[in-house]
Amino acid sequence: MINKSTLQEWIKTGETFVLEKQVITGDFAGIDLSGGAFQEVDFSNACLDNALLKECNFIKCTFNNTSFKNTQFIYSNFVECSGNYIQAEGSTWQNTSFINSQLKQINLANTRHKATSFVETGLTQSNWKSVFAEQVSLVDSDLTSGQLIQAEFKNLSCVNCNLNASRWKKSYVDQCSFINCSLEQADLTDLSGFRLNLIECQLETMQLLNTTIELPFFKKADLTKRDFTQSGLIKPQFQECDLSYSNFRNMDLSQTGMMKARAIGCDFTGAILNQANLIEAQLNKAVFNLCEMNMALFNKADLQQTLFHKVQAEQAQFTECNATEAVFTASNLTYADFSHALLTKADFRDTELNRTNLHCILDPGTLWEGANRNAALETDPVREKAEKMAKQSSTGK
Repeated sequence: MINKSTLQEWIKTGETFVLEKQVITGDFAGIDLSGGAFQEVDFSNACLDNALLKECNFIKCTFNNTSFKNTQFIYSNFVECSGNYIQAEGSTWQNTSFINSQLKQINLANTRHKATSFVETGLTQSNWKSVFAEQVSLVDSDLTSGQLIQAEFKNLSCVNCNLNASRWKKSYVDQCSFINCSLEQADLTDLSGFRLNLIECQLETMQLLNTTIELPFFKKADLTKRDFTQSGLIKPQFQECDLSYSNFRNMDLSQTGMMKARAIGCDFTGAILNQANLIEAQLNKAVFNLCEMNMALFNKADLQQTLFHKVQAEQAQFTECNATEAVFTASNLTYADFSHALLTKADFRDTELNRTNLHCILDPGTLWEGANRNAALETDPVREKAEKMAKQSSTGK
């Protein structure tokens, strides 16, 4: 067993490059281990509070009940290390990495991180309360039941991580990304920030309540039958997500993106969708009654049996959409564009059509009673001829 003075002397003048298979326990507070290399050393129950660990390497070391309070970790590496109940409150971490390690219930409360990385590392039940972390990355790591509350994360990157049952209450995120991660039963209540990316993640039971994040980006996520009305999301982007039968009633969804999303049967009643992007979205049987959707984009969208009763949709784009049996009654479609739309058996009764573009629509069985269709723009023969010529040229026929 090595005492503090012996270890300090070895660090300064030791003849061997690596300290191997030793037991280091007891009080080592304030020690400077800079430049030290340790292999299979047992630091269990050691007190390394206020220590300096600069350019250190730890390989297959053990840290059960080790204390690192207010310690500085700078350009250090931990490879295949393990430890339960590590106490590291108030410590600082810079360019330090953990690889293939197990750190169950590590306490990182009030720590500061810059360019820390965790690769294939177990961090189950870890405590990240009030952490400030910048450019931290976690790859193939496990943060199940992690407590990441009242913390601040900038440029956090999580790839292939298990974040199930993690708690993020009242934390702040800025430009953070989760890629192919599992967040089942994760709690994002009162999370705030800007640009949180959730790409191909498992989110079915993730909790979103008062989550005031601007431009959150969801890609290829299953978000069916979710109630987003209390989520607090600002300008959310749902790319290629399944949102079927979800509730967006009365939400401000201005500039929201749902391009190519599956949103069958969603309820948007009373929502604001100005400049929203719903290009190529599947919106059949969705409800948009009483919505404000000026300049919204529904190009090539599936709008079969979709309800747009009393909507405000000036300059909205519906080109090439399939609006078979859709209802647009008593709506304002001034300057809206339905060029090449399929409007079979649609209902436009009592609708405002001032300068609405109806170029080359297909409307057998459509109801127009009470609508001022005479104020709309009908098929432009010159444009129609040019489109046919362009199509023949591209197909060679």
